Parts: sequence; C-alpha cells; structure tokens
Amino acid sequence: KGWSVSIKGKIIAYVGPDASHTVGPDTRVIDARGKVLAPGFVEGHTHVDTIFTLPEVVKYAILGGTTTIIAETSVIGNALGYKGVVYFIEAGRNQLVKFYYTLPACVPPFPHLESSNPLTEEEMEDLLLRGEVVGMGEGYWTSVMHEMGRVSGYYAQAKAAGKSREGHGAGLRGNKLVAYAALGVDSDHEPITPAEVMERLRLGLYVFVREGTIRRDLANVIAIKDQNVELRRIGLGTDGISPKELVRDGYLDFMVQKAIDLGLDPIKVFQMASLNVAEHFGLDDRLGGIAPGRFADILVMPDLRTVKFDYVVVNGQVAAEGGKCLVPVRPYVYPEDARNTVRLPRRFTSQDFAILVPDGRREATVRIISMRNDIICDEAQVSLPVKGGQVCADVDSDLLKVAAIQRFDNSGRTGLGLIRGFGLKRGAFGASIGWDSLPIVVVGASESDMAAVVNRLAENQGGMVLVEGGRVLEEIPMPVGGIISELPVPVLAEKQERLLVLLKEMGSCLDDP
Repeated sequence: KGWSVSIKGKIIAYVGPDASHTVGPDTRVIDARGKVLAPGFVEGHTHVDTIFTLPEVVKYAILGGTTTIIAETSVIGNALGYKGVVYFIEAGRNQLVKFYYTLPACVPPFPHLESSNPLTEEEMEDLLLRGEVVGMGEGYWTSVMHEMGRVSGYYAQAKAAGKSREGHGAGLRGNKLVAYAALGVDSDHEPITPAEVMERLRLGLYVFVREGTIRRDLANVIAIKDQNVELRRIGLGTDGISPKELVRDGYLDFMVQKAIDLGLDPIKVFQMASLNVAEHFGLDDRLGGIAPGRFADILVMPDLRTVKFDYVVVNGQVAAEGGKCLVPVRPYVYPEDARNTVRLPRRFTSQDFAILVPDGRREATVRIISMRNDIICDEAQVSLPVKGGQVCADVDSDLLKVAAIQRFDNSGRTGLGLIRGFGLKRGAFGASIGWDSLPIVVVGASESDMAAVVNRLAENQGGMVLVEGGRVLEEIPMPVGGIISELPVPVLAEKQERLLVLLKEMGSCLDDP
C-alpha cells in the first residue's frame, strides 16, 4: 500500500515507496491510488491449438487479464505432425500475450493406434531445444505405463533439457499413481475430488485445477482449502475453452473470480493464477510477480475480490483499459500445406454405412457404445433384427449409426457401429475435430445424411456439419488441419450456439453434443 511501480520498456525497473527518480517529462503516470495491483494471469494447462486461431485467443485473453498461456500442442501435433507444431509456435511468436508450449508426448495417443504424422526422435529433440518450449505435454498414464519405451523416452529427453513433464492421470490412484510419478511426471490436471488432489500433492506433483469446456472441477476440489494444506503447488487451467464460453464468460478471469466467490483467499487465488504456474515451468524469474527484472505484466483492479480491470499492462504497454483492447494483435495465416488433411478416395454414399451380417441370420447380438454423459461411454450388448442382411439403426430406441473415417491417407477406411444416448431423431452430425487420432466422426439417424455430412466435410477440409434431408443446416469450416477455423470468435460462438439449438431440436438430450 502506497508503493509505486516503474516500468522501462517491457521490464519492471523499480518497486518501492518513492519512484520520483524514475519519472521524466515523457513518462506516463497512471494514478492507481486505492487500487490493487496483481501480476498478469498465467494459464497453466490449455488446448488452444484447435477451433480458433491464436490471434483470436489473444484478444479475449488480454481483456481477461491473461498475459501468458502455456499451450499444449497435442491436437495440432496429431493433425499435422512436426510442421504443425512449428506453425503453431510461429503463430504465437511476437503476440501481445506470451505463449509457451509443451510438446505432444502421445503421437499416436495410444500404443494400439497408428499415427498419420508421427514425430521422430530428432524432431522432438529439435523442438525441445526451442526457448518457447517449456516441457513435454500431457502423457496419458495408459500410454506412459504400457508403452514405456517411446513416451518415457520423450520424458527422459525433457528431463535432460531441464524441462517439465506434464501428466494426465484421469482416475489414477494408489500404486499405479505412485509408479506414474516415479516415471518422471511433474503434474496432473485430472483430479476431480479433494482426495485426488491431496494424493497427488503428497507425491510431489503439481496440480492444475480445471475449469473449462471439457470439465468444470473447481467447485468440487476447492474444498481442499478447509484441510489446512499448502496451496503453492496448485495452479489454474481451463484445459480448453469454447468460443461460446469465451464470449459469454471470459477467460481465466472467470475462473479466478469463481474461486474467490467460493471462499478461497484472494491472495492464494492470484498465486494459483500466476506465480505457482510460473514456478512449475521454471519461468518465475520473469513471470508471476511484480518485482524488478520481471516482465511488466500488471493488472490494475478495484479491490482484491473484484476481478475486473481498470488497466491491463502487458510487456510494459497499456493493452486494455476500461474493458477495451487497445493494441492490435499480430495476424497469422497458416501455410497451404496445413490445409489439406481431409483426403478421401471418393464421395461417400449411404451404402458406406451399411453394417452387414453374414449367414442369413434374422437377429444379431452387437456391441454398442452407450453414452453415460457428454464425455464418458460404456460398452453394452443388444440383440437387433437383421433386415436385408444388415443391422439397422433404431431411432425409436435411440440406437443410431456411428462411423469413424480415416481422413489423412486417402483410404477412407471406416469403422462402423451403433451408439445409444446421442438422441438424434433425424438427420446427421459429424466433425473432423476431436481427441487424439482425429478421424471424421459422424452420427446419424439417416445413412444418406451421414454421407452428406462426410462429403461436405471433405469440401470444407474439416470442421463440423449438421445435415437434415440432404440439406446443410449449419456448419463450421475448419480448414487448418481439419481442426482450426479462421472465423472470428464471435462468429464461431454464434455458429456453435446455433448448432447446439438445432441438435436439441432434432432430439439430442446431451448438454453439448
């Protein structure tokens, strides 16, 4: 209270009670008496290598006080391999927000899957030597422990380079979690209960509490505050956020405000959103605090409990004031060789989705995907009638056709099945964007509409498409790697909202189909 902060260029030059010696005739002075200064937020775990371009993310990050983003590269790595990771790094270079990266540990994501774009050991070594790269990205515990040679080799490379090794220990506990930690994993963003957080902290792991599009875990795990545990090894991360939520809620500012509203000490929340993350990634010599020699990333706030910003200072510039972004973002256009990943041998027809049954049987017992919710699926078995040598969808029983189609190698190889719980009563919906192996996935009540979805995705070179009666009702083109749209975030948010409305009108009962 009563202290001043002076900035020279991008760097904090002075913090103390009397800054008069640093003020000259050309110095801009911001009167922040009665305000609170906090370091710029540092996003600890997210996937912004998909859906929107990095320049679009920057605008919303700045308005929300997020001045540094630690970005995973697993999705673009699986879509485009080494060159995709390099392009993504270039997209973030010289942006107002500082971007650092963790590399894709799992390409392919699981031992039994193939990859169209595997990264070689030499390519990984080249990427690890880059200054913007701060670690190896999340390694699924099943891959790390069941295919120890490849993934643990990457972890060894990261350790030798003095960089972090991020984890993904969903559901992991007991001896398996101990073994996972022993293999060199430094962090985990998957705990969803206070007990899971405590178990990881006791094993020396950092924990990133997640509050984003995939899951909202903050309210569940924040009860750990009542257990008198030190929170300095806990950071915050969204794990990815959708255009709709970015426009409606904001970015990390939403999570910080929610944590304070849930009763966490504001000072500890600001540490979790800045210094803790910076320390984990070895960046605390330049980020996460308001001190001489650090980057001048400073948030000017009305008080400790109100996460709104009078000013957002980034790299010594007033980047936002009164809720308006003042500094233009640097545009980035992906090269043409990142735009041709939906390669199919021909146009699809309804016959491509026929599930054939040999031997003239009248009934078949089939395995189906049974959706428990938007994320988790179970396996089930049902007996279905065979008509014309085929197993058919049964819309009235909520059994729809589902297909996964290899889109990278011009083979059009297709896996077919049935899914329960998606809920469509008509039409078809499909996307080239998803997790890991990134095939086209299409679900439908009509085989002809499923074919129309696939053909439209090929024309758009990826994205999302909703079809009914052969007519496209809504679509989001994502031509970069089949995973990134170049549309502005507000347009993407409108399209996403319209897709959700239409899907529910067509029968889906999922929160986010």
